Amino acid sequence: MQQVFDFLAGNISPEDFKIIWYSNEKLRNWINDLIDLKSPLDPAWNNYPYQGHRAAIHNHYNGSVEEFIRKSDAAKQKKKSVFGTGWALNAIAAVVVIAYPDVKITHKYEDEIKFYLALCGEIYGGEEVEQVINDIILEHPESLGRSKRIKMAKQRIREVFHVDKKYPRWIQEPDWPMGEKSPMKFVSQSHEGDLYKYEFVDVDSGKSRVLTQLA
Repeated sequence: MQQVFDFLAGNISPEDFKIIWYSNEKLRNWINDLIDLKSPLDPAWNNYPYQGHRAAIHNHYNGSVEEFIRKSDAAKQKKKSVFGTGWALNAIAAVVVIAYPDVKITHKYEDEIKFYLALCGEIYGGEEVEQVINDIILEHPESLGRSKRIKMAKQRIREVFHVDKKYPRWIQEPDWPMGEKSPMKFVSQSHEGDLYKYEFVDVDSGKSRVLTQLA
C-alpha cells in the first residue's frame, strides 16, 4: 500500500489520494485492519502521536477510520474536503504509526494549522467568512517566510475585516458575519446575564446585524 505512505509523506496530493481512497476498497480495509480500534485502546499506544484521533475514532466512529473519513467528508459538503485539511491524513496516520513507527509524515497540515491560529486567534472565524480567510491565506504563501508571512497576513486580515482597535471578544467560537462585499465591521458588544450581543455593520450597504452567543 505504497500510495498510503506516499500520501502521509506529502508525495501525493490530497485531491489525488481522495480519488484513490474512494475507489480502492482493499486499501480502505487494510487501513481499518491495521490495529483494532473497536476494542478498548491499548495504553501502550499512548506513547505514539495522534492519540486524540484514535480515541475519537474509537468513541464516535465504531473504531473505523473509513467511517470517520466518510462521515466527516460528508459533513463538509460545502467546505474543503477532509483530505485537504489534514483530517483524513491524521486519521490514517493514527493507525499507521502504530504498525509502522518509522513512517514519514508530512508536517504541512500542522504548519498550516499553526499559521491559521497565529492569523485568526480567537478573533476571526465563522462559516460565513471562511472563504475570505482562505483567500487571505492563499495570498501569503509559505515562500514569504514565517515571520513576514504572519505580519503581512495579519495586516491584511485587519484591513479586510475593517478592524481598527475594536474587535469582538467571543464567548464561544468566532462567528463573524459577512456583508455584501466583505466581512461586516464590528461595532460593539454587550451582555445581559449569560446572553452576549455583538453588533456589526455592513460598510457597503449600511445595514446592521446583531449576533448572540450564550456564555
